[in-house]
Order: sequence, then structure tokens, then C-alpha cells
Amino acid sequence: MIEIFIAIRHLVKRRFQTIISVIAISLALIIFITSLAVSDGLTKNTLNSILSLNPHLTVKFFKQNEGDYEKLLNDLDSDIIIDKKATIDIKGFIKYNGIDIIPIIKATNLENKKLEIVEGKLDNSKNYIIMGEKLRSSIGANIGDKISVLDIKGKEIRLKLGATFKTGFLPYDSNLVIIPLKVGMILNEEGNTVSSLDISVKNPSDVKVLNELKMDIFNKYENTYSYTWAEENANLLQAIKLEKFILIVILSFLVLIASFVVAIILNISVREKTNDIGILKAFGYTKKSILKIFVFEGLVVGILGIIVSIILSPIVIALLRIIAKNILESTYYIKGLPIEINIHEIIIIYVVSLVIIFVASIMPAIKAAKLDTAQAIRFNL
Repeated sequence: MIEIFIAIRHLVKRRFQTIISVIAISLALIIFITSLAVSDGLTKNTLNSILSLNPHLTVKFFKQNEGDYEKLLNDLDSDIIIDKKATIDIKGFIKYNGIDIIPIIKATNLENKKLEIVEGKLDNSKNYIIMGEKLRSSIGANIGDKISVLDIKGKEIRLKLGATFKTGFLPYDSNLVIIPLKVGMILNEEGNTVSSLDISVKNPSDVKVLNELKMDIFNKYENTYSYTWAEENANLLQAIKLEKFILIVILSFLVLIASFVVAIILNISVREKTNDIGILKAFGYTKKSILKIFVFEGLVVGILGIIVSIILSPIVIALLRIIAKNILESTYYIKGLPIEINIHEIIIIYVVSLVIIFVASIMPAIKAAKLDTAQAIRFNL
């Protein structure tokens, strides 16, 4: 199309203004994409850390007889369930070298638990205790040391420190102790009963499937009630959604500002090209053709900005990872900068940005199309 050819010639002749427009758009998009990727990465890292130990579905009992939990565990059979285990919450504290700590104490079996073991190894066949690496460091214990676990009634059991773990979630790593289920039953002194059943599924993000499983358990088994990890962490998930919404709104203003730059430069171009527009109209170019020329100018600038951002965004992210490598672990308790790139979100951002740039190009283009031919040539107005 001849209009595209003319638009490109205009952009080439006005290199400085074109480069400024492209830089404005590409910078806005690079900041948008990078910030969103880091935000999504931090969110995913937090949720993965929580789910590394938290069950996806928790089943508790209103009333429980000895052995009831074993029957329910055996009956629970679904393609979506990847792990199921009994857990006892112990109310008590631990003692080591005269230091008394009141942590979260859970008694369970650790088969299929995806824990990052820092020191030692898991062994459910022995009376071992495992704890978060930060907690071990705070009390100065070493692998193999004897640690006393006491319940609120004063019953004490000495266990060997078998392993330490790291989830990446500081409240767990600095405050969680796990002991074998049988040891928990001895401390609990309530026979063959447990506090809850912890169920893990293939896709914990599929809340609909989790709710269906919850209702199925509720309908089949009396004296039980269940809740999902999403319900347990509802406040956190709401906060994450709100933070992401605010982030997107703020970053969207960058794209709007960049589109204003394009609109202003196109408006200046219309004033500079008034005489040329008059000549084009004199040669038979319609208002529609003139409109297309300046709209194409805006779109070409927008597309160039998107291409530049596509090329530079991965480079910026890689540089951020290098810069942040040595400071993130102490500040955010993570090993490196987590990045989560959502292709669908990026496509939406680019499409919406192009639409905004198109809208910003319309007003100068309409002004150019409305110019009177004779006055444009004679007075250059």
C-alpha cells in the first residue's frame, strides 16, 4: 500500500523523533514485562514454598474413634490424589542444651514429601526429628544431637536430629519441627487417633477440583470437615491479587505516557507536513488515505517499540538476576531472582499497547485528514 510507503518515508526523514518514540514505547514495555515477570515469580515462589509442606486439602474430624483415620485413608482413592497421610499437631516445646523453644510441632510420615534437605537424610524407620535449617542454626544443634520434645503435660521424648530442611518460606524454616507419627501418638496419649488427614493433589491451583474432592469427602464420611489450602490462605491470595492489580494499573500509565509521546510527535509531524498534505490532496488522495498515512506512522512506531522490547526484555531480566544474586537471599530469603513469564499475559500487554498507540495516533491523523487543500498549499496552515 502506498500509504505505508509514505508513512515509512516520513519516519525515516524524521529519524530523531522516530527514535525517541520507539525508545519511549520500548522502555515502557520493558519495565512492564520485567516488573510483571518478577512479581509473578515472587508470587509463585511464595506459594510453592507454602505448598511444599502445607497439604492441598485438610480433613479434620468432629468426632473420632481409634482407627477411623486409617479407614478413611484406605478409602480415599482418586486419580488426582498423589499423597495422603495422617498428621498430629503437638502442643508443646523442644529443649536443647538448656534452650527452650516453642515451635510448631507436627507428627507425620514423610514419604513423598518434596523437601529440600540441607543436612542429614530422612528416615521414617527411626525416631528422628527434623527441623527447619534456620531453627537448627538458632539453637546451635548439629545432625545426630539429641533433642527433647515435650508436650504441655510434661511428657518428654528424646529424639536424634536426623535432618534439616529448607522450604524458602521463613516461618516454616525458623519455626517448624517434624517428628514420626508413632512418636506423636505417644506424646498425644489419645490412642490411635490423629489431628487431621493431609491430602496432596496433582494440580493444587485447580481450586474447582479441590472443592469437588472436599464435597465428596463431606458427603461420604460423617464427622468430618475439610478445607483447601486456598481457603486457609484466603487473605494472602487476596493480598496477592490486589498487589498485582495495583502493579498493572501503575505500569499501564507508563504505556499511556509513551502513547502521549507518539501522539505529540505525530501532531508536530502534521504541522510540519501541512504543505505536503495539501499537495497529496491536490493529486487526488482522499481524507481516508491521509488518515491511513499518519495512523500507519503511529502503528509502525508502536510495532518497532514492541520488537525492541521483545529483544531487550530477556537481557534486562538476565542482568537483574546477576545483580540481585548476592543480595536477595539475605533480603527476601530466596536463592535467586524468581522469574515467571506468562506468555498469555505478555501477548495481552502487547495487543493492548498497540491498541492504545492506535488510539493515540487517531487524533493527529484526523487533524491531517481534515486539512483544506487550498489553504494547506497556499498558507501552509
